[in-house]
Amino acid sequence: MKCVIDTGKVDSTFARSVVDALKARETLLLQNDAFRAAVFHDPRYNILLSEDDRQQARVHLSNTWANILRLSRDANDCRESPTSSLGIDDELDALLKEKEKSQVAENYE
Repeated sequence: MKCVIDTGKVDSTFARSVVDALKARETLLLQNDAFRAAVFHDPRYNILLSEDDRQQARVHLSNTWANILRLSRDANDCRESPTSSLGIDDELDALLKEKEKSQVAENYE
């Protein structure tokens, strides 16, 4: 914002091109849900958002929180219930430990 304001004060073709590019980028950024949610949380810049943007930010934050909770719950479920692939990992772990023991024994002989 400050860059747009300061650059806009410079009277040159290049400065006008930079300001136009910055404004176009700002428009694109404000269409991004994550960026809009971040701006929503910052009281200094929150004023830039329309009421519709604020509502979309709230929805995005709610959906993000719901996904975090779901993933956390799924991760806990995975830790609590063993799967068939764990057997393979356990067998591999046992094989590696056995190999390590035999190498240690050979080194001491």
